[in-house]
Amino acid sequence: MSMPNRLYFGDCLDVMREYIPDESIDMIYLDPPFNSKRIYNANMGGAQWVAYKDTWQWHEAVDDFHAVAGRNDMAPTMEGLRTILGEGSDLAYLSYMANRLQECFRVLKPTGTIFLHCDPTMNYLLRIVLNATSVNHRGGFLNEIIWYYKTGGVSKRWLGRKHDTIFLYAKTKDYQFYPQKEKSYLAHKYGFANIEILYDGNKPYTMVNMRDVWDIPALRGNQKEHQGFETQKPVSLLQRVIKLSTLEGQMVLDPFCGCGTTLEAAQGLDRQWIGIDICTKACQVIEKRFRERFDSVWSDVEFIGMPKTVSQAHEMASIDPFRFEKWAASLAPGMEANKKQRGDRGIDGWGRIPLRKGYFADMVSQVKGGHTNPGHVQAFNGARQQAGADMGIFTCFEDRVTNGMRNAAASTGRFLDVPTIQIYTVEDFFSNRLPQLPRAA
Repeated sequence: MSMPNRLYFGDCLDVMREYIPDESIDMIYLDPPFNSKRIYNANMGGAQWVAYKDTWQWHEAVDDFHAVAGRNDMAPTMEGLRTILGEGSDLAYLSYMANRLQECFRVLKPTGTIFLHCDPTMNYLLRIVLNATSVNHRGGFLNEIIWYYKTGGVSKRWLGRKHDTIFLYAKTKDYQFYPQKEKSYLAHKYGFANIEILYDGNKPYTMVNMRDVWDIPALRGNQKEHQGFETQKPVSLLQRVIKLSTLEGQMVLDPFCGCGTTLEAAQGLDRQWIGIDICTKACQVIEKRFRERFDSVWSDVEFIGMPKTVSQAHEMASIDPFRFEKWAASLAPGMEANKKQRGDRGIDGWGRIPLRKGYFADMVSQVKGGHTNPGHVQAFNGARQQAGADMGIFTCFEDRVTNGMRNAAASTGRFLDVPTIQIYTVEDFFSNRLPQLPRAA
């Protein structure tokens, strides 16, 4: 019996541990942050925001490090990396990834494979973590796939950096793999016997087993497929990955599903899928994408960890206030909930809005799922000032907003062309109304 396709809101580490059973997934593709030290933007509904900051701090990942280093089979690898790298951003990133890769291999079937998408920034170190993780399952490395693309931007100081890496690993020696064919163009058609020569216009070619260098065009912002995410991958890339590793009806997992490219490719190829993302706006983009692409399919998708209606949001706030806070703190574009929800000094989420090249507006958010009053708005503005943020988003339910609260928000003044403190309700979110954001130059 087939299971419904599922989209989870939350940290993939928590979601996999809580919801995904051992050895239940046929293939995992993950396109996580790359530790690029860059800030990535996204666009939706005419608004631009910082989708995520690909920077890492040791104090944020120290729990991940100890969780993995506490395992006898991983301790030598993690302690070795700490000796080489020190307790800095690179080790923080690798600890974050190692903890989640442990869960990926746990949920993968013995016949399953995992495709890890990365770039030269950290691929040589991620390979160490993958080797240490996979060897414990009798699996191992299969391919280093090079995704080659032609995009603008070159340097006079080094060669053009125009490829990503996709590591292909198997959980065990019993993995499933389905070779695909690709075109191999011929310089001439003479000297070839017992092969079928085909033509692309006047260019002769043959069909050969697929190699590990893939020339697939990167997406451009003016293409219909583009969803406004700067790091979005083309559907054709994911179709190739899925065909190599699964059959119809099998289960695909993307723990960092972003705007849903893997999910769209899996749906179009009649695979089952599970997507996980920690960004509320990404989940909205996926819903919009599926409604446009597959019509009635979305109504059958299970949406877990994120309410679909105002009444479900009320229920979540009552039953699980911490989960409600984590969701509601990230409703405004660019906002991300705190990784730790205690001792936050009145700040539940952080975000950034680009103003012009190299300049950003810092935002903070606070969530109230129950009683509210003007004093809460005033106290939040004080917390904003103490945090050094330019703007604040106060999120609650519409029926909790009073005129006194709106007056308190208005009295905080303005940042550029927008109010410094804005009250943004759960009802605003479900009505697709956005808070006022500074206009990027």
